Amino acid sequence: MGEKWAGISGKVAAAAAPVVAGFVTPFFWGLILWLVGAKVLKGSFPYMKAVEVIGLANMVCVLEVIVRTLLIVGMGNLYAAPSLMLLVKEFNPQNPVHSLLAVVNVMTFWVLAVRAIGLARLSGASVAKAALWVFGIWAAYTGLFHRPWGPDAGGLQAHGHMRTPEHGRGLTPERGKPLFPVKQNPFERV
Repeated sequence: MGEKWAGISGKVAAAAAPVVAGFVTPFFWGLILWLVGAKVLKGSFPYMKAVEVIGLANMVCVLEVIVRTLLIVGMGNLYAAPSLMLLVKEFNPQNPVHSLLAVVNVMTFWVLAVRAIGLARLSGASVAKAALWVFGIWAAYTGLFHRPWGPDAGGLQAHGHMRTPEHGRGLTPERGKPLFPVKQNPFERV
């Protein structure tokens, strides 16, 4: 009985999580941007303008999903991303250095730069001052919730997710068989 509900709740969560994340995150990060811009940087702008800046900056995230998907398919690695992680041949999420390299993502810095420019325009502060706040909040958030240097490098083990090097290569840890077939030459016909 418990397995039945676990399967159903997993499917519901997989369907609902993107919708909830799509609506909640702009308002949450918009609140943070508004608090920094209106209260700390002494700007005068409504909360929904901060949400608008976050929403517009998130369009870069749409491009990141496309780039990441192409990298995953092309490299055959589920951890592929436009980050320094591409320099590592065998990515291991348990390795703190590899996790730190994965955090240095070009698209993340692009999103943060767009947010900083938006915050500067709304608050009337300099771009450098706004960037210090935006990048500082990101660094604090990344340090608190992702802990790329901690014992569960990446934080997923605390939520019950298995993280082994085999997962990065598309293998199941139980059998060592591919979860999906990866061709050596993507242009080769099967």
